[in-house]
Amino acid sequence: LDDACAATWEPLFEATFDGVAAEQAALGPGSGRLVALTEAEGLELARLRSQLRESLHRQARFAPSFAVRAHEHVIAAEDGVDYAGVRVNGRVDRIDVDETAGRFAVIDYKGTVSAEYAAAMGDDAEAPPLPKRIQGLVYAQALRPTLAGLHCAGALYLAYRARTDKDMVAGAADAAVFGDDALVGRSSMVPMNFDAYLDAVEALVAERVRRLYAGDIAPDPRFSGICSCCPAVGCERRLA
Repeated sequence: LDDACAATWEPLFEATFDGVAAEQAALGPGSGRLVALTEAEGLELARLRSQLRESLHRQARFAPSFAVRAHEHVIAAEDGVDYAGVRVNGRVDRIDVDETAGRFAVIDYKGTVSAEYAAAMGDDAEAPPLPKRIQGLVYAQALRPTLAGLHCAGALYLAYRARTDKDMVAGAADAAVFGDDALVGRSSMVPMNFDAYLDAVEALVAERVRRLYAGDIAPDPRFSGICSCCPAVGCERRLA
């Protein structure tokens, strides 16, 4: 993507959006289809189109040396990929590759991102803390053996509903690679070898997995976002 070629990709985006919307209308009720049946729903669909178009304009300026290698990349259980001692399966939203520099980045789409998604590793940290969100880091580590000859430079979350540049990207990024990228905030920078960083985070997760297998399942919330997904509203460890 490039703003200079917007005249090429914008018509493609509009045609793709219209095509997907038409496919949704052909689906049967109860299928989870997205069809605007009221004026308010029509406005919501138009708002989604506008948000995605704006996101593409921002993505045109993100990591210009990288190009998209894959979308919806499947990691299946039968692939035999383990992380922190357990089998991994999932679907990676996007893999970007900088062929010239020999590196890749994992991109996971979110509606919005916040400080909880950032690596939050200070320059003077002796060891990396366990990030609050690790989905992208798990995928990045799982892909390292399969992307031969490429070093990982980032596990990033991209907010397609971002209203400003600073709200678009968060996660863990190699400071030597993304340090000058205006869309990647300071709190997402990792000031150490990124492969070593991925290994260190996996070791931290492995210790928590070990505790689970040992029967240590007592409530131990790390941040309030965890509690917002938990149904145990009477838990004395619950965070506001």
